[in-house]
Amino acid sequence: MARHQTGNSLIRALNVINTALIENDERWPWSQVIKTVGSRLAGENLIVAIEDDRSESNHEELFLIQVRNDRFCLVSDQSANAEDHSDSDNEAAASANADWKVTTRYLDDLACRARYYVEHPGRIGLGWLTDRLGLARPG
Repeated sequence: MARHQTGNSLIRALNVINTALIENDERWPWSQVIKTVGSRLAGENLIVAIEDDRSESNHEELFLIQVRNDRFCLVSDQSANAEDHSDSDNEAAASANADWKVTTRYLDDLACRARYYVEHPGRIGLGWLTDRLGLARPG
C-alpha cells in the first residue's frame, strides 16, 4: 500500500475514534478516557506502527499522532524516527516502542464500519491507550 494511502487510512480511523469518544463522552468509562487523554497526552508524540497486511512483504510504516484539543490527529506522515535515527536497528527499536500497533485492514475496517464503532466504542481496541493511561479497559 502506498504511504499516502496508509496515512489516509490512519486519518479516517482517527476520525472514527474521535467521533466515538465525542458521542460517548458522558458514558463511563469514555468520559474518564477523554478527560485523562486531554490532561496527560496533550501535545505528546505517539508512535503508530502500521503493518501493511495486504501485501506479502509485511512492510511496516511509522506515523506520529498527537492529542490536540482532546482529539487525535496525524502530525507527521514521515517516519516517526526519520531525523533522529537512520539505520534499521533504530527503526526496529522505534517500531518495538510504538504506542499503537495496527494493520491496514483494521484501519480500513474502522473507516468502513464507522457507525458500528461509534455505537460500540468498546470494540475499537483502545487497550493500548487505556494501558498507557493506567485506566481500566473499557468493555
